[in-house]
Amino acid sequence: MKEVVINITFLQEYYEKDYTGQIIDNPELFHGLYSCQLSIPQSSSVKFACQATINSTGNDENDKLNLMKSISKILIEKIKNLNYLDIFRIFDLYKIDLIDSEITENHYYSEKILLGDLLIESLIPQIEYVSKVEKSFKLAVEQLKDYAGYYPTELKNNYFKITSLIRYIQDIVNSSYTYLYNWYNEKQASIEYMYSDLMRRKNMNHENYIRQQDSIKRILYGYHCPDLWIKKPSLNDDLLKSEKRR
Repeated sequence: MKEVVINITFLQEYYEKDYTGQIIDNPELFHGLYSCQLSIPQSSSVKFACQATINSTGNDENDKLNLMKSISKILIEKIKNLNYLDIFRIFDLYKIDLIDSEITENHYYSEKILLGDLLIESLIPQIEYVSKVEKSFKLAVEQLKDYAGYYPTELKNNYFKITSLIRYIQDIVNSSYTYLYNWYNEKQASIEYMYSDLMRRKNMNHENYIRQQDSIKRILYGYHCPDLWIKKPSLNDDLLKSEKRR
């Protein structure tokens, strides 16, 4: 057994959908999505997403706090009995009952708990995998920044590599929960358009060429790898190998 710190944070209300993707409107239920972070001694911390449902009080703020209280206690009890936890899937507690609690009424909860060795061992390789994903994401961003300084003919010759990097970043974003999801989609489309625009130009000293280069780099400086997952993201082995060759 090892002592770890669990931090639980309310993220947002979510809505059930039917098989067509339409939202199921049920005012009697409140659905909450949470970020759960486990800080493991002599290792890194790891996050996973959790969702649960309670009977609604009709007051969103009260519902958030009531579910925060209940989910903290129930989730901790369930985790203590696990031998394996998949951080790349949403941990679903389904519909839970309210629990009277002394927990401070806020959207954040922290507690020290004891977890079994088998569960800890199951988390270590997943933590290592996420570390590789974060490294791949960072390398993809850095390479896209580098390409922004290329001549038009060089960009055309590297068109496949550039689009592959953009698609890889998008794959990671699509595998994650991030409140910046729409922002990433918008910026990804902008970067792809700007690279296409640079490729069709002939003079890289033209003010519009320089402006596009600066815009690409400025957008990429705002990119940060997500750390909360709804499915397992892919690794880009070519990126990791390229770093080793440097």
